[in-house]
Amino acid sequence: MPAQGAAAAYGGAAAPSGFGGGAYAGAPTGGAQAGAGAFAPQQGGGIEQLVLSFFQTKGESSESGCTVAEAADALAANGASIDQVRQLVENLVGDGHLYSTIDDDHFKATT
Repeated sequence: MPAQGAAAAYGGAAAPSGFGGGAYAGAPTGGAQAGAGAFAPQQGGGIEQLVLSFFQTKGESSESGCTVAEAADALAANGASIDQVRQLVENLVGDGHLYSTIDDDHFKATT
Protein backbone atom coordinates (compact mmCIF):
# COMPACT_ATOMS: atom_id res chain seq x y z
CA MET A 1 0.00 0.00 0.00
CA PRO A 2 1.54 3.37 -0.93
CA ALA A 3 2.25 5.74 1.94
CA GLN A 4 -0.20 8.60 2.19
CA GLY A 5 1.02 12.15 2.38
CA ALA A 6 0.73 13.99 5.67
CA ALA A 7 -2.13 16.17 4.45
CA ALA A 8 -4.15 13.12 3.39
CA ALA A 9 -3.58 11.44 6.76
CA TYR A 10 -4.87 14.54 8.57
CA GLY A 11 -8.02 15.19 6.55
CA GLY A 12 -6.37 17.73 4.24
CA ALA A 13 -4.87 19.80 7.06
CA ALA A 14 -1.15 20.26 7.36
CA ALA A 15 0.41 17.62 9.57
CA PRO A 16 2.11 18.72 12.78
CA SER A 17 5.87 18.78 12.97
CA GLY A 18 7.31 15.26 12.93
CA PHE A 19 4.32 13.77 11.09
CA GLY A 20 5.56 13.46 7.51
CA GLY A 21 4.38 10.80 5.12
CA GLY A 22 5.31 7.21 5.85
CA ALA A 23 6.06 5.87 9.31
CA TYR A 24 5.44 7.99 12.38
CA ALA A 25 8.66 9.60 13.53
CA GLY A 26 7.48 11.46 16.62
CA ALA A 27 9.73 9.63 19.08
CA PRO A 28 13.54 9.55 19.04
CA THR A 29 15.10 6.94 16.83
CA GLY A 30 17.79 4.59 18.02
CA GLY A 31 20.60 2.67 16.45
CA ALA A 32 18.57 -0.48 15.77
CA GLN A 33 17.77 -1.11 12.13
CA ALA A 34 14.17 -1.75 11.24
CA GLY A 35 12.32 -2.54 8.05
CA ALA A 36 11.72 0.20 5.50
CA GLY A 37 9.39 2.85 6.88
CA ALA A 38 9.29 1.37 10.39
CA PHE A 39 10.25 3.26 13.51
CA ALA A 40 12.99 1.79 15.72
CA PRO A 41 12.62 3.11 19.29
CA GLN A 42 15.83 3.74 21.16
CA GLN A 43 15.24 1.46 24.11
CA GLY A 44 12.60 -1.05 23.09
CA GLY A 45 9.57 1.14 23.72
CA GLY A 46 7.82 -0.33 20.69
CA ILE A 47 4.40 0.67 19.42
CA GLU A 48 3.20 1.70 22.89
CA GLN A 49 5.88 4.40 23.06
CA LEU A 50 4.89 5.56 19.57
CA VAL A 51 1.24 5.80 20.61
CA LEU A 52 2.15 7.85 23.67
CA SER A 53 4.48 10.07 21.65
CA PHE A 54 1.75 10.64 19.05
CA PHE A 55 -0.73 11.83 21.67
CA GLN A 56 1.91 13.96 23.39
CA THR A 57 2.87 15.66 20.14
CA LYS A 58 -0.39 15.97 18.24
CA GLY A 59 -2.73 16.23 21.22
CA GLU A 60 -1.07 19.26 22.75
CA SER A 61 -2.27 21.53 19.92
CA SER A 62 -5.96 20.88 20.61
CA GLU A 63 -8.16 21.04 23.70
CA SER A 64 -9.95 17.89 22.57
CA GLY A 65 -6.72 15.96 21.87
CA CYS A 66 -6.75 13.42 19.06
CA THR A 67 -8.62 10.24 18.27
CA VAL A 68 -7.63 6.62 18.33
CA ALA A 69 -8.35 6.49 14.58
CA GLU A 70 -5.93 9.39 13.93
CA ALA A 71 -3.24 7.60 15.92
CA ALA A 72 -3.89 4.33 14.10
CA ASP A 73 -3.69 6.08 10.71
CA ALA A 74 -0.40 7.73 11.64
CA LEU A 75 1.05 4.47 12.97
CA ALA A 76 -0.23 2.15 10.23
CA ALA A 77 3.16 2.23 8.46
CA ASN A 78 4.67 0.92 11.70
CA GLY A 79 2.39 -2.12 11.62
CA ALA A 80 -0.16 -0.92 14.18
CA SER A 81 -3.83 -1.84 13.69
CA ILE A 82 -6.66 0.26 15.08
CA ASP A 83 -7.52 -2.53 17.55
CA GLN A 84 -3.92 -2.65 18.77
CA VAL A 85 -3.80 1.15 19.14
CA ARG A 86 -7.13 1.14 21.01
CA GLN A 87 -5.80 -1.50 23.44
CA LEU A 88 -2.57 0.44 23.96
CA VAL A 89 -4.55 3.64 24.59
CA GLU A 90 -6.60 1.80 27.24
CA ASN A 91 -3.34 0.61 28.85
CA LEU A 92 -1.88 4.13 28.77
CA VAL A 93 -5.06 5.53 30.34
CA GLY A 94 -4.87 2.88 33.07
CA ASP A 95 -1.22 3.78 33.69
CA GLY A 96 -2.09 7.49 33.95
CA HIS A 97 -0.30 8.61 30.76
CA LEU A 98 -3.44 9.52 28.75
CA TYR A 99 -6.92 10.76 29.64
CA SER A 100 -10.16 11.03 27.67
CA THR A 101 -11.44 14.47 26.74
CA ILE A 102 -14.69 15.14 24.87
CA ASP A 103 -15.77 11.53 24.31
CA ASP A 104 -14.56 7.94 24.53
CA ASP A 105 -12.45 8.30 21.39
CA HIS A 106 -10.50 11.55 22.06
CA PHE A 107 -7.43 11.50 24.30
CA LYS A 108 -4.61 13.74 25.49
CA ALA A 109 -1.36 12.95 27.25
CA THR A 110 -0.95 13.92 30.89
CA THR A 111 2.64 15.05 30.33
